Amino acid sequence: MARKEQLSVGVLIRSGSSNGAVTVLESDELGLVSECRCATGSIPSAVAGYAVGCVLVDTTTGYVYANTGSTSSCTFWGGSPSASVSPSRSPSRSPSVSPSASISPSVSPSVSPSV
Repeated sequence: MARKEQLSVGVLIRSGSSNGAVTVLESDELGLVSECRCATGSIPSAVAGYAVGCVLVDTTTGYVYANTGSTSSCTFWGGSPSASVSPSRSPSRSPSVSPSASISPSVSPSVSPSV
């Protein structure tokens, strides 16, 4: 028997239930899976029930995928070892470890006096 814990947060539902080989972590207000995890050989394809943008973590490789298909026929794309493939509606469980992309050298000379 699958263990199921559920907590409503606004319109999202946090869940620890199993959907076959896929563990559902979060569903939206329509009951569509918005966050889940599974092993490499169990990544769903062309099935209904996954929100567009649903984040799937491959428990074998740690890669992150996103549903770029539709709610009636999912297509998980990405396969990135990155911690995020799209903005999340849920709080982060760990801080970012990647360097900021906003650091760049200035192309104009300084007009301030040097100290």
